[in-house]
Amino acid sequence: MRAVVISPDNAIASRIESVLQKWSWDCRSISTMDLQEVRKQLGNVKPDVVIAVQPTQQDFDDDLKELKCQVKSKMVVVGPPDPRQILHLMHNCGVDEYLDEEDLEKEVEAMLRRSRSASSGKVIAVFSPSPGAGSATVAANMATTICAAGTKCAVIDLNLATGDLSALLDVKPKHSLADLERNISLVDETIFAQLLTVAESGVAMLAAPLKIEEIPEISVKTVVTAISMARTLYPYVVIDIQPGLYAEQIAALEMASVILIVLEMDFCSLRSVSRVLEYLAERGIQKSAVRLIANRTGQVEQLSQRQVETALSLPIDLLLPEDRKVVTRSANTGIPFVIGFPRSQIAQQIEQYTKELMKNL
Repeated sequence: MRAVVISPDNAIASRIESVLQKWSWDCRSISTMDLQEVRKQLGNVKPDVVIAVQPTQQDFDDDLKELKCQVKSKMVVVGPPDPRQILHLMHNCGVDEYLDEEDLEKEVEAMLRRSRSASSGKVIAVFSPSPGAGSATVAANMATTICAAGTKCAVIDLNLATGDLSALLDVKPKHSLADLERNISLVDETIFAQLLTVAESGVAMLAAPLKIEEIPEISVKTVVTAISMARTLYPYVVIDIQPGLYAEQIAALEMASVILIVLEMDFCSLRSVSRVLEYLAERGIQKSAVRLIANRTGQVEQLSQRQVETALSLPIDLLLPEDRKVVTRSANTGIPFVIGFPRSQIAQQIEQYTKELMKNL
C-alpha cells in the first residue's frame, strides 16, 4: 500500500511516516501545501491514501477539493478535534476520514486497521423527525429481515435518549456507544465487535448509552468511527436515528447509503418532514437519497397519500398499516413481528420492502 503525506510541518509528517513504515506502507512526504507544487511532486504517483495535515490558511478547503479530484484516492485530513470542521470537510470537501492531531500515532494506526479490512457495507438510516412515529420498530424489523435472509447485519442505536432497540430486540447490552467513546483511541475491529450485543435473531447491536449522564459524551467522531467499523464487519448496517438534527445524527445521515424517513399521515408530521428535507438539501443531501415510509396508515381523518406526496414532492415508498395489536405484542415480548407474526400484513410488507431495498442498494 502507498501513502503520500502532505504537510508543511516536517515533525508531524515524520510521526505519520513512522507509523506507516511500521505497517510496511510505501510512504513519501511532500513538505508544502502549495497546490501546484503538490501536483508536480505527485506526478505519476497513484497513492492509496493521501494524508494532508491541516494548515491555518483559509483556502485549504478549495485545495482539498481540487486535490481530491486529481488523485481519486482516499483522502485523510489531520487536524484539531473540532466537530464542525470534521463535518464540513467530510461533507463539502470529499474528505473520507479525519484524524485527531492530539493523539496522532494512535489515530493513524486506527485508520490503517480500518483500511486493511475496509469493505463497502451499506448503511440504512431510519429516521423520524417526530417522536413516536415508529422508526425504532421499522429499524428492528428491517435488520431482523436482513439476518433472516442469511445476510449479516448490525444495528446502531442513535436514539440516544430512549435506546428502544434493546427492548425491541430483547437484548440486555453490557456495552454501548459510551464505551466506544471512552476507548476511541484503542478500539480496533476486534474490540469493536466485542462491544456489540447479538440478539437471538442474529442482529448485532451497538446500544445507545446505558446511563442518561453518558448521553452528552457521545461525539461526532465516535459516531463516525462506529459506522465505519460496522461497515467493515457487516454487509448492512441499520441505524435508528432520534428526532432532532444534532451533529452526531447529521454525521450518520451523511454517511448513509439511503435515508428512510418514517412519518405519520398528519399535518404536524408532514411539516416536520418538510423542514428536514429542506435542511438536508442545504447540507447537499439530495432527495434521491431519501425514501418515505408512512406508518400507521388507514386511520380516519388522515391525510391522503396524494396530499402527502404532493406536499413533499416525493413518493411514499412504503405504506405500513395501523396494527396496534401486533406492534404492541411484539414490543412487549421483544420479538420482532417479522418473526413473531410473519403472516401479518405489516410484517409481510416490511419483509418485502427490505428485500427489494437490499437488491437496489
